[in-house]
This record gives sequence, structure tokens and C-alpha cells, in this order.
Amino acid sequence: MEFKIKQSVLAEALGAVQGALEKKTTIPVLSNVLIESIGEGNINITATDLDITIRRTVEADVIKAGAISVDARKLGDIVRSSPDIELHFEREDNAWVKMRAGKSKTRFAGVDRDKYPNTAANKTTPIKLSATFFSKLVAGTTFAVTNDATRFTLSGCKLEVENGCARMISTDGHRVCIREFEVADKSAKLSALIPKKALSEIAKITTGDISVGADKEHFFAESDGQIVIARLLMGSFPNYEMLIPKDVANTVECISGDLRAAIRRASFLSDGTNRSVRLNIAEGEIRVTAQSAGDGEVDEFVEADYSGEPIVLGFQWPYLMDVFGVGNSDARAVIGFEDEHKQALITFADDESFRYIIMPLRVH
Repeated sequence: MEFKIKQSVLAEALGAVQGALEKKTTIPVLSNVLIESIGEGNINITATDLDITIRRTVEADVIKAGAISVDARKLGDIVRSSPDIELHFEREDNAWVKMRAGKSKTRFAGVDRDKYPNTAANKTTPIKLSATFFSKLVAGTTFAVTNDATRFTLSGCKLEVENGCARMISTDGHRVCIREFEVADKSAKLSALIPKKALSEIAKITTGDISVGADKEHFFAESDGQIVIARLLMGSFPNYEMLIPKDVANTVECISGDLRAAIRRASFLSDGTNRSVRLNIAEGEIRVTAQSAGDGEVDEFVEADYSGEPIVLGFQWPYLMDVFGVGNSDARAVIGFEDEHKQALITFADDESFRYIIMPLRVH
């Protein structure tokens, strides 16, 4: 293989695919990128960890068709430090790769194409989603994905598209996060359980549209010459609709940023075992309290709209910090609840697309 390409184009493409590289692997070739020719004017640059694949198509002057595979980190470091001129790559007979940048020459140890793993072929991606809203879907749900490696089906988010709505759901068993928005194609339909890592990579695309699709094993997301292919998580996702409170008898409303700041200060003196804070809700206010034996206690007050009977709700403070960091700090947060034993529903007054269900702690 032999081709010429602008330094800036190659540097940008290598940066785009690096999220799929396996940093700690027992398979050395997964630290490589694969560069393949497509006709005379384009090349594909691919990185994979076998669970997620990112492929970028860029313009290049292909002199001789073929493929090369070299260490991604070393190639990226050298390309980024090279001047912004045309780079000339040529594969040698022993799979090594020679790069020329003006008068400078560099040689990389490479591997043959047949030693690089085959990745899933591109499938159709018929559903178009706004990249901006897709990024909001991811940002508004992935924080609730479990970190427990044994709970495999909860290590990603479920994406559902139907009836003109795209909905993303995440849960770690203690809370459920749901975010949704309208899509133009009312007939579009999709259901896929997508790993968190893949979603984070797709969310880096923030302009234009993202075209998505899925088969029985993979999820595909394509935008502007780049495609992300993710191996779907297999297994049964919880029936989250059963957990959504149908009616909440009481609601309290306050400024999200004020409550989050109060919870953060209270967390410094929260018990280190259960990380609990209490929301003492009474007319006109929420009093946030926490205490830790031997360390101290704290009371914080936040103005709120509430006119019901006083009640004390206990929660793990990291779960509250997560949700009140989703919206703008001046957004009006609404906490709906039946009593201190049943799950609470948290929404934002100006954003009907977001719902957060959280189980309370037992208050002593």
C-alpha cells in the first residue's frame, strides 16, 4: 500500500478513532489502527477493542491499494508532532511502514492485514437523530449506569425508538433515569441495549444528524464519514415502566442549583457507610441534614414551594448530586413522592423529557 495524506486530516482521524483502542490488552494487535484504501481517493482508518469499533473515512491520494496496521499511539504521536504538510506512507514487504514528511523519514513496525481482527460490516442506518439531542440523551442517562461488572445487562443504556419518540433508559438497580425527545420519522422503530463506552464515543458527535440502526448483535451510528459499531449487550433489561410512579400525592419544587449546593455541603459530614442525607420537607423550605458519628452534623436550608404535611426523605447523596447536575443550575427541580417508603420521581419544571426515579433510604 502507498498513499499521501495531509497531516491535519490524518491527525484528526486518528484522534476520532482512539476511543475504541484497548489500553490494557493481552492482544497486542488491538493497540493498532488499520488503514485500508477505498478506491483512489479515500482511506478507512479503523480501531477496535472487539466490543466497539470506530471507523473514519478520509480523503487521501492512494497510489497503491492495500492495507497497513501499525501501533496507534506511536503513529498518532509522530503525526501530531509533524508539520502540517503532506505525509507519504508506503508499506514495505515485511509489513513495516515508511513515512516521509518532507525530508524526514520514519519507519514503523507493522503487522499483516490478516492478523488484524475482522470487524462487523456496515449495516443500514435508516433512523436519523439530531446529534445535539443524542448527546443530551447520553449525558442525561449514562451517570446512572452501574459500575458493577457482574451486572452485565445494566452496564449500558437501552435506546428505544417508536411512535415518533427516541427514549434512553439507564439503571443501576437503585435508580432509573429516562430521557427522551421527538424524532421526525414517526414510523421509525428500534430497540437496542448499548454499552456505555460506545454511547460516550457517539456523543462526541455534536453537530448535524446521526444515522442509527441495529441488527441482532450490533448497534451502528454513522455521521459525516465516521461510523461507530458496538456489540450489543445481551440479556433482559429490567421492566423500568413498572418502577415509574403513576401518581405522586405530593410535590416540592425548588431551584436545582441551590439544592445541589446544599447537598454537596451536607455530604462532607454524611455517614461514610451509607452516604445518606435527609431532606426535611416542610412548608416553604427543604432542610438538608446529615450527620456522622464522631465528625459532626450539618443543617442546610433551601427555599421551596411546598404546602403539604412535613416529611423526611432519606437518599444517598451521590444519587442526588448526579440528577441535580443534569439541568441548568437555575432550573426548577420537582420532587414528587407518595411517602418516605416509596420511590420518588424527580423532574424539571421546564423539561418534560427527563424523569429520574430513585429509591429512598430508611430514615431512623
